[in-house]
Amino acid sequence: GIRPYNAKKQKENAMKLLNRFLILVSEKFFDHVKHTEYPLERELKTGSDIPYVLHGIVDVLSGAICHDLDLPYSTDSDDIEIWDYKASKRPPKDSQYIQDYQYQMRVYCELYKQQTGEYPARAVLVFLGELNNDKLWDAAEGDPSNFSKIFYVVTPNPSHIETAMNDFNGTVDSIEEERGKYFVDQWQAPEHDVDSDTCQACEVRYNCDRQNGL
Repeated sequence: GIRPYNAKKQKENAMKLLNRFLILVSEKFFDHVKHTEYPLERELKTGSDIPYVLHGIVDVLSGAICHDLDLPYSTDSDDIEIWDYKASKRPPKDSQYIQDYQYQMRVYCELYKQQTGEYPARAVLVFLGELNNDKLWDAAEGDPSNFSKIFYVVTPNPSHIETAMNDFNGTVDSIEEERGKYFVDQWQAPEHDVDSDTCQACEVRYNCDRQNGL
């Protein structure tokens, strides 16, 4: 197999962040964990009546962790929460990254409602990279309130979730429309400029004249 650059150091740093997170949340976290790697799956239909299965995996399905940690949100002792870990630092609030994470959590909230009949109280993103500052860690003395950027909460607003699901359904419709074309006409490069990150994530980039010309 292919080993990433400086794999040993990356592994050691990842373990450091995980250990710090465990110290930070301690039993107040684990006492509320109901499931880990919790699967969310539902058969849905697009606006064009195209059926598809939407599948996701939540890192943690829990009880009222935010309530027990005394985080600055409106909480209750019987809350149900979705938690998802990110290895990075928290992106700026207006960045595309944070918007994408919000989108992901809103879809998860909708899937949870489809399975249980109600939304979770909140979805919590945990940015473990915020624990990488050794000086801040030493000064914080294990108090979660001293890490204002490690937690990012997405509240399941129904109108925001509806917008996310409509966008998702539109993407499914677009994919099915593309698949219905002759092979040579499928997945043409867009007329507008595309950033390099998008190109690298595209599964058909190797057959793209624009990519080959870069």
